[in-house]
Amino acid sequence: GDAGGFGSRPHIVVLLADNVGWANVEWHRPPRVDPREVLTPNLMGLRAEGIELDRHYTYKFCSPSRSAFLSGRNPIHVNVYNDDPRRPQQGIPWN
Repeated sequence: GDAGGFGSRPHIVVLLADNVGWANVEWHRPPRVDPREVLTPNLMGLRAEGIELDRHYTYKFCSPSRSAFLSGRNPIHVNVYNDDPRRPQQGIPWN
């Protein structure tokens, strides 16, 4: 191995953000929107140095996407609200 644990393997960073719409990042800002309204210079830098995966379809609530990402389960198997995991049909099944 190499010192410090850094090798040639890629370092993967995934940003999963709630309530970020398509036009809420600078590179998707519609031309008619004031450029000062949407400023995301740090995200612009990360995008420039990496790749943007822009063909992702999601639910109107954040919980199915988050649950699918963290568990590997298909969002259809997770209730869309997940407001109280103790209630029947809420949250991710334990098995």
